[in-house]
Amino acid sequence: MATRIPTLPQYTDTLRSMLCARGLLATLFGVVAVGWPAVTVHAVAVGFGLYSILDGLTLLVGATRVLDAWGECWIAAATIAVAAGTVTLLWPDITALTVLYLLAISAILAGTVGAVGAFRLETASSGRPGRLVTAFLLLVLLGILLLLAPGEGIMAIVRLLGAYAVLFGTTLTVGAIRIRRTRDTYLG
Repeated sequence: MATRIPTLPQYTDTLRSMLCARGLLATLFGVVAVGWPAVTVHAVAVGFGLYSILDGLTLLVGATRVLDAWGECWIAAATIAVAAGTVTLLWPDITALTVLYLLAISAILAGTVGAVGAFRLETASSGRPGRLVTAFLLLVLLGILLLLAPGEGIMAIVRLLGAYAVLFGTTLTVGAIRIRRTRDTYLG
């Protein structure tokens, strides 16, 4: 039996509300993270944990109202968001430091492997290493800097996450408004 995909007007209000709420939560989190960078990483981790749980619950409520082909994906995303938020709230300091170290180690390993591959590619194609090797070595350098200065690294990541959250939240909110306009245009 084929899954029936609903038309846009059928769920417009639910989609708009869900996207708008998620957008406003993300924007609020982002403004706090960027506006007060001196706030301890612990407080930012707790804020992210709460945001992630609220985001997941908001998504879950919307998904249960729209149980169709899209609902399963949204329920999975909601579960991941709530789980990530819960782990972060239970161990905020350890979570922040663990994420930083995972990023650092991942950057070093991916950069090293990428630099080797880029070296082989560039020497085979042009006879000398160039920009690709440099790009991957910059990734290794990022990983080393994060390991050497985890405090500054966490603050930089918090600022970047905040900027992303503002952009993501604003985009979701504008998208929600456009869905309303599209529905109004569609229904006449």
